This record gives sequence, structure tokens and C-alpha cells, in this order.
Amino acid sequence: MKKNYLLFILIFVLTNMATAQIHTSLKQRIKNRRNHIGLNKGFNIKSHIANKLNTKQFTFQKPAGTNRKKLDSIVSLSWDANSSQWVKDIDSYKVKNIYDGYGNNTLAIWYDWDEHNKVWVVNDKSNYTYDTDGNPLIEQDSFWNINTNQWVNNSKFEYTYDVSSNVLSEIYYSWNDTTNQFNKKDKTEWSYDINGNEILNVSYNYNSTISQWDETSKTKTDYSLNGNGTVASSIGSDWDYTNSQWIVNVNSIYTYDTSNNLTLISEVIGNYKVDYSYDTNGNIISEKDYEFNTNANQWDITSKADYAFDLTELFSDNIMPNNIFFAYYTDSYNYHMVNLPSEFTYYDLVNQVLTQQSKDKFYYSDYISNSTTTIPDTNFEQALIDLGIDSDGVINQSVLTSDISGVTSLDVSSKNISDLTGIEDFESIETLNCSNNTLTSLDLSNCTILTDFDSTNNPALICIIVSPEKIYTVPVLWYKDTNATYSITCNDSDNDGVINSLDYCTNTPQGDVVDTNGCSFTQEKDALIALYNATDGANWTNN
Repeated sequence: MKKNYLLFILIFVLTNMATAQIHTSLKQRIKNRRNHIGLNKGFNIKSHIANKLNTKQFTFQKPAGTNRKKLDSIVSLSWDANSSQWVKDIDSYKVKNIYDGYGNNTLAIWYDWDEHNKVWVVNDKSNYTYDTDGNPLIEQDSFWNINTNQWVNNSKFEYTYDVSSNVLSEIYYSWNDTTNQFNKKDKTEWSYDINGNEILNVSYNYNSTISQWDETSKTKTDYSLNGNGTVASSIGSDWDYTNSQWIVNVNSIYTYDTSNNLTLISEVIGNYKVDYSYDTNGNIISEKDYEFNTNANQWDITSKADYAFDLTELFSDNIMPNNIFFAYYTDSYNYHMVNLPSEFTYYDLVNQVLTQQSKDKFYYSDYISNSTTTIPDTNFEQALIDLGIDSDGVINQSVLTSDISGVTSLDVSSKNISDLTGIEDFESIETLNCSNNTLTSLDLSNCTILTDFDSTNNPALICIIVSPEKIYTVPVLWYKDTNATYSITCNDSDNDGVINSLDYCTNTPQGDVVDTNGCSFTQEKDALIALYNATDGANWTNN
């Protein structure tokens, strides 16, 4: 029964009314999403990104003004009970969002934490395309193959919508390595009532033998509404194909406060409930899950989530990812996000004690719709103009950042370029050919998904700055001159993150964690032993 209850809760939250969901960490939601598990839920993408409490739905088309914030990344941390602090560990992850000039999140890059080398390592990426209304049309997922150091296609999703931007269908494809193409696997279709509430979803598997979709399951939801339009109760039913009838799997009742915030969902015939609390602005700040203990005749809490917000910024004033991932991530909170989320903390029972387990932290930067990137080298800018990338077509030492942020491939070889400054804003770039130029420096630290790279025949280029993980996993299709080296910073000979002028240990072994003096624990220990031996232990005490 609990499984059915949790399933219905997820179905319900993806409708256009007060929403709720048994909380789970973002990473688990991502895993579920990437594995295409439990995703036969309809939703309105605009409604899920909008803040309904402000009554006006925010659209992502050509955002005006220059003072918006954009959600750059979400980082997950784990609670270390031994040190009583939040840490990055093998369960930690980061997602970085990249946007086009219209505020659409066109690329999401996912990282795992490399505990040995203490760096973020690229794991996979999702590319998105949108229609003119800002609805995601296609999501294509790829993963980074650590053995070949290359991107490998994984899956693809296609979406269709009605005139109100309700999702009508989702088709899931998986990549076939033998045929080198995406094959149809699953499909889900949704129907809605006149209020935009999901009333039916139908799932299919693709039969490749006869090239047709075979229906596998369908679920309907019936609602009873309060006078103000909120849901009073709902009944979820599954279709029984054997007996050709609907089977009720859950019946739930919903309770609200005087501001119409959902405060409680309880199952009529079951033993589970969820309650919610809010701050004075209307932000959801707590979610608690309970299971009824029949032996003790009481409700026992099983998990909890706390939500914190930046009260100086309004959710609806800023840029958030308008893709399917973020819609699923925020489905239980966005109607109660008046302000920008700052961190979510998750608790579970450990030895019958509610204990914090993980935290999702949100990081923002300024979003300026007409921002520019400096291109000081006129030959570089002319090459961008010739390729149709620099949209104004004028040599003015700058290019609109929106012109270059979505570029995935760039060939500027043999252009007599001596300075590639500006390449750092090509955040989506996967292929870069800058060979046969006169480069003296190159910073690729922000080009984290660069797969194919050629900088050969640049004799004066002796140091190329890269992101930390690239030091340990240089892609196989990266080519440079033999006299050039990859480094985190070009005046850091041992790549430990401390520049030579401040580094007391300039030969730190690769991967060792160092202090502010550039010395690892092992180096400091060896230095003390050497000093002790050199002085025969004179004037040393046990202190």
C-alpha cells in the first residue's frame, strides 16, 4: 500500500494545483529520471517553473532587464557525523547549468566527486532544445566514458504539448551501439481536464517487430474540489486489463491553511501522511513524512526535509532551468517558492533517530540578457564573424555572450590568432581546433566538456590552463605541441593549486591534498622527520 500511496503522491504533485511529494534527494530524482523510472506523470512545464503564489506566470522568452540571477549550479553534500560538518564525498555530485540568450537552459553538465584526487569529474550531460514558447522539445543525454575519454550517446526524450503547454506525450529512446542510432523504447500520453489537471495517463512499449506501440498500463485520477478550486480529495485508479475494470489504488484527503497552502496529505485507507509548513512569505520550509504505528497507536516520523531561501530575491524575477529535470526537481516546491531556494536538507531515520543525511546547495550568478564577452584579438573576432557566430558582424573587440555560449564546435585554425581570450565563455564547446596560429597562452578551464582539441603548431604556447579533472583524465583526442603542458595555473609547477611564489613544496605528488603553503601532510611529516634527524633530536620534546 505504501508503494501505491507514494506513486499517487507523485502523480498528484504533477498537476496544476497545490502540490506535494514524498521528499527524496536530487541525486535520487536524477537517477530515476535518467533510468526512466516512474516518469509516467503529466505536468505543465510553464506552471512548474512559474511561481503561482505571485499569480503571474513567469515566461522565459527574451527576459528583459539586466539584474536577474540565474541558477548556475546545484551541489550535493553529505553529512559527516565524525567531523560534524558537511563534506564532499563519493556520494556528492554537482550539476552546472548553461543558458542561451533567451534564458533557456540548453545544457546541463553533471559531475561526480573524485574522492582520491579531490576534484569534480564530468560524468554526463544533457542537451535541450526548445520551441518558441520555451517548452523543451528534445532532451539528449550522454555519458563520459572514462576508458575512452569520450562522450557516448545514452538516451533521448521527445515531448509534445497542447496550446496551454501541458505535456501531451513523451517518447523515450535508447542508443544502440550496433546501429549507431536511437531506438524507440517507451511512450507516455496524458489527458487533462478543463482546469489543466491530469486525469489520465497511458504508457506504451514500442514493438519494433511490427513497428507499433503496445499499451502496457494506464492510470486515472478523479478529484473532488473545494469551493475555492483546491483539491479536497482524490482517487487514483489503475486499469485492470484482465477484468477490464478500474481498480482504486489510493484515496487521499488534502488539508490547507488559511492561505490555501497545502499542509497535510493523508491516505483514507492507509497508514501514511505528509505534512508541510511555511514561512511568512509563503515559502515551504519543512516537509515531514509519517507512518502510523498500530502497536503504539501513534504517528511515527520516518523522514524530513528542511528548505531555506534567499529572502532578498523573488523566484519569479530570476532565471531557473526550464527543462524537464528541473520541473521534476521542483514539482513539490515551486508553488511555494516565493523566494530563491538556497539549500535543502534531507533527514532519514538512523537507529530510530532522525539524522541529517544530505544537503543540496544552490549557487547563482548575474544573468544579463545582452552581456558581451571580450575578444581582444581582431583575427579571432574576424574568424567568429566569418563563421556567422558574431551576430553584429563588426570588429569591436566583443561578441554577445549569447552568440557563443551554445557553440559546440569551433575551427579557427590557421587564422594568425595570437590571443584566444573569450574562449572561456564557450561553455558548451566540445570540439576546438586552434592549430597553426601564434598563441602564447590558452585558458580552457571553463570548457569542461571539451572532447576534441587541437592546438598543434603553436610553438610559443608552452602552458595550457585546464580544469582540475583534466589534469588526471586528458581526453584521447586532445593534441598539443610536445613543448606545451597542461596545468591548473601556468605558474604552478606541481599543479597543486598553489602558485610557485607561495609554494613551499614545489614537488608535491600529483593528487595530494595540500595546505595554503602548498605542502601535503606527507611532505610536512617528512620535513619534520628530516629536521629531527638533522638535529639528532636536540631540544625536541614530546610536546
